[in-house]
Amino acid sequence: MKGRGLIVFLLFVIILKIPYNHNHPNETIPSLSSNSKLEQIGPNDTTQLIEPENEEKNCSIFLSSQLSCETLLSVIDTQRSSSNAILTGQYWDYGNDTDGDGKFNQLVIVIEVNITLGGNYTITAELNSNQSDYSWNEKVIENKEEGNQNITIPFEVQEVYSEQLNTSYRIIKTQILSNSLLIDEEYSNYTTRQYQYDEFDPPKIYLTGSYRIRENYNEFGFINRFYLEANFEFAQRGYNHLNLSYTTVKDNSSYWVVEDVFREAGNHDINFYLEPTALYLQRINTAYNFTLIEITDVEERRVGHANINITTREYNYNEFAPPAVIPSGFSVIRPLDMDDNRKFDTLSILIGLDITANVNSFKVYVEVVCGSYKRSAQKSATLKEFGLVELYVEIATLRNYLIYTGQPTVAFDMTYIRISHLYGEIIYESEDILFRTERYRSEEFDSPPVAIEGNQIFDYFAALEEWKGEGTDENPYIIQDLVIDNLVDIQPIIEIRNTTRRFIIRNCRCVGSGIGIRLIDVSNAELFNITIIGAEIGIELQRGTNITINGNYITSENTIGMIFKDTKSIISTENEITNASQAIVVINTRNIQLINNNLSTTDGEKGIILEEVFSSMIINNTIEGFLHTGIKLHASSYCVLDHNFFIENRDAIEISGTIPHSPHHSRENRICNNLVIKNRNYCIIFEDLAMDNIINGNTFSCNRPEGSYLAYDDGINNMFQGNYWNTSSEYIIQGDNKHEEQRLTFAPHLSPPIILRPNGGENLTREIRIHWDAGNHSFNMGLNYTLYFSDNNGTSWNFLTQNYSLRFTFSGKLGYYYNWEINYDQISPGTNYLIKVEAVDPLGFTIIDTSDYSFSVSLPPDPVSKTQTDPRMLFFTGLVVLFVISYRLTRKRNKF
Repeated sequence: MKGRGLIVFLLFVIILKIPYNHNHPNETIPSLSSNSKLEQIGPNDTTQLIEPENEEKNCSIFLSSQLSCETLLSVIDTQRSSSNAILTGQYWDYGNDTDGDGKFNQLVIVIEVNITLGGNYTITAELNSNQSDYSWNEKVIENKEEGNQNITIPFEVQEVYSEQLNTSYRIIKTQILSNSLLIDEEYSNYTTRQYQYDEFDPPKIYLTGSYRIRENYNEFGFINRFYLEANFEFAQRGYNHLNLSYTTVKDNSSYWVVEDVFREAGNHDINFYLEPTALYLQRINTAYNFTLIEITDVEERRVGHANINITTREYNYNEFAPPAVIPSGFSVIRPLDMDDNRKFDTLSILIGLDITANVNSFKVYVEVVCGSYKRSAQKSATLKEFGLVELYVEIATLRNYLIYTGQPTVAFDMTYIRISHLYGEIIYESEDILFRTERYRSEEFDSPPVAIEGNQIFDYFAALEEWKGEGTDENPYIIQDLVIDNLVDIQPIIEIRNTTRRFIIRNCRCVGSGIGIRLIDVSNAELFNITIIGAEIGIELQRGTNITINGNYITSENTIGMIFKDTKSIISTENEITNASQAIVVINTRNIQLINNNLSTTDGEKGIILEEVFSSMIINNTIEGFLHTGIKLHASSYCVLDHNFFIENRDAIEISGTIPHSPHHSRENRICNNLVIKNRNYCIIFEDLAMDNIINGNTFSCNRPEGSYLAYDDGINNMFQGNYWNTSSEYIIQGDNKHEEQRLTFAPHLSPPIILRPNGGENLTREIRIHWDAGNHSFNMGLNYTLYFSDNNGTSWNFLTQNYSLRFTFSGKLGYYYNWEINYDQISPGTNYLIKVEAVDPLGFTIIDTSDYSFSVSLPPDPVSKTQTDPRMLFFTGLVVLFVISYRLTRKRNKF
């Protein structure tokens, strides 16, 4: 018995280790492990289990048994049947019309599962057609009763129609999992009935099956346009991403071409361009095979695809146009003294370029290294007669780097160059060492007052300058009370790079013509109470995280006040920026907060520019006097513009859906509770691909001439609701999308004062104390109050007083009161009296409140006459006289 028990135990171990495919019993079962072999040829052959040799055991037993494949599978089936939930093998399918348009938009697969123990399980299934895998789906089933359960799994098969196949669909794998562990699975176990493609909803966009290759040639005979033209049907107006996959036939290298398109409903040809320059630079002679087109929606979910197989003819690489601009091999790097103090502060990089095709403008980017010290520069330029372009690289922190590392002499290497079109397409790039300079002595270089790069150099100079702190979260470095004039140097006055040290810069004054403060690759920093005058850029942040900029003052003409690029979690509050061409510029940033900033100018262009900015808040800012736009959003989403004050700009708010070659667009921004007055053009503009934005609770007043449109909407599904428009125009919103919103009759930035007393039902005489709650102005502007009374229940009103009130607190609220001394020569008693309070803000907006109900004014009792004697007074006086006489007589008797 003991031997049979051990055999059963070992068989159980074997069963657990055998990968099993229930639907393919004739397939070979692989070996169990490296130490034991399980050899099999066919289902009727035998399997030899060989124990590992030379292994110590408490009981030395050598087992040799032969098991048929059918026996093993029978044992495994028995093991499966003991699971808490198994697949029964029963399936069926049906189409589901969830939107009621008579077409299926789901293909539902019903899977029967036998549950023997209640609990939580996950069932997954993968569906494909004859040509492609569609999707996999899963469903969690919870606490089902024991027995057979029908589990429905809907597949969102938006691609069925686009392939236009009349075919059945196959479940290629089904699995049941419990706590992420696989407990049962089946392969290729079910095929649906045959469906006609037009039984399903068409997707928003699908390919019609029409393709062709096109070639265009430039004036030099090179191919400068090589593309696949595909035909698409757009069911409705919309924006989609189209992705084309292709491979080179010679070496099977894979590439993607991406097109972001916006089209009206209908049939459209879309061109997928292969970059001729890239094909030239590959320098291989090959054909190209286009294999797949995927369609994704604005949420980047796949809504369609098509497997295609189009192969071009074989191309020679030199048939394609070479790059329009390539380096000629001529390069010069030399340090310059830009501020005439006999110290180098800038690198001049002069690059020679060969021009092979017409191109109006381009952008050149270079990187230069000095040991581990790396700097880059880029320049947008137009082609010059001799094809030369010069870039300037700032080397502000080089001197401190050289001092810290102890390098007496240094040379510079230009290690990377990229030439591209202005909007990003690469024309040429190389990562070789292109040029090396002669060596220069470290003392020949200049450095601004504060120039730090890296933690070690930061620690070194903090000790050298005796800055307070330790650079930690609990005890940050403090750089304070600096007064720096740098009127001729283009270097940053304060520059800190590539550090994780925590630091604060505060109470400083920087005057210069270059950059005031630049922070690159830093985190956990604070800039507080800094004055920056005359700088081309006041504050620049690149790749920063968790930085607070509070209470600073920046002024200069034709400049950028603050620029944040590739940052996140930035808080900028209580800053004042005057006379900047662009006050605040934010690029490719998330989670920024711009709060309570004051931005004003007389000839600046834009107040705030947000470009590819997400999940950010722009609140309580004052934006005044800009010649173009108060706030402009490019390709930015999920931002909140709330309680901002726009005054005397051209356009207050402009939102454009996208920028060239950006995959993003502007959607689901909230523009609410803003005060927009005296702007010369539109209050708000939506351009193409600005979609699903909400405009709510704003006050738009005194903008554009009366009778003009006040807003422009050429976007998609933007919602105007509950705004105040101070105009008599019937249509206030121009553009493709007409809106006739329910306009408010009051300015929502004002909340009314509320009369507390008399508010109805009182009976008052002589002096009436009028109490009212102060009301509220969202932008903290003072309110002037005027009081009126009515003795005919509001039919007419009489002036009572103006700008006269005393403060009081009533039930925890700040309010005012006025004592009204009733003159009965001017008013008569009555029961129809009302009080009205009128509040007016400095901009002329008015809001009022009146008593909820009427109150009464009655005459007081007649005053007592001076000549009439009250009998009670006579009696009281008599008692007093008798008491005095009695007291005196008693005293006299006692004395004598």
